[in-house]
Amino acid sequence: MTDQEHWTEVLYERYPDLYLPILESRKEAGAEEAAEVSKLIERSGGRKGKVLDLACGIGRHSVPLAKMGYEVVGYDLSSLFIDRAKSWASSQGLDQARLRFYRGDVRRVAEELDRLREGGFDAIVSLFSSIGAYGEAEDERLLKDLLKAAAPDCLLILETLNRDSLLRRFQPFNIQAISQNLRLIDIAKFNAEESTVEDDWRFYNELPDGTLKPELTLRISGRVYTLHELREMTTGAGWSYVAGFGGLVSPGPVTAESPTLVLVCRKD
Repeated sequence: MTDQEHWTEVLYERYPDLYLPILESRKEAGAEEAAEVSKLIERSGGRKGKVLDLACGIGRHSVPLAKMGYEVVGYDLSSLFIDRAKSWASSQGLDQARLRFYRGDVRRVAEELDRLREGGFDAIVSLFSSIGAYGEAEDERLLKDLLKAAAPDCLLILETLNRDSLLRRFQPFNIQAISQNLRLIDIAKFNAEESTVEDDWRFYNELPDGTLKPELTLRISGRVYTLHELREMTTGAGWSYVAGFGGLVSPGPVTAESPTLVLVCRKD
């Protein structure tokens, strides 16, 4: 990793095969989550129109939303993930009129969408804690930029980790079996001054004799928010607050026990 590279570029562009199994393992859940997004749009008075799936990954929300009748644009940093998403969309018989995918940096999404003549979104969704990866200042700028791509009355739906819950169940050390042979060792700490989680992610392949072969060691950092912090940031960027929920599936009030929080806003 060079001084100029962000950790997202290293993981999602140079070593996307290490993260791919995590997305694949959540592919089935994506259909249920997309259905909940559709319900949120309907309950919030939104239109069944054009949706931007920001940091769409392999399309696990984009494809189900398109099959429900939405016109969907998926946008992600990883070339591999976009290729997988396109292949899946094609296998489901979804053409370019219904579903389109673009590769690009989320920090430049507004200008890229303008260049591609993609705009007028009726809903913009950012799921699976994609917000926070570049820090609070970039999140604020992104939220302002997204207004440029939003149609009047566009809904913004953000899903991210709930800071309060994270601190209650914080684990400084964790080992995760990502696939049959791939292991992830996570050494984490919480930076209270910045409200960020800072992790050393160490990927290993388990060889037939049981030894672990190092594949990648990566320092990652992400801003985590409380509901009121996320509300202040979105309204400060020009969005109007609609509601907050303690999770996407079976949403209820946000509490300290809610692992994730969902924020719904509208462009006036």
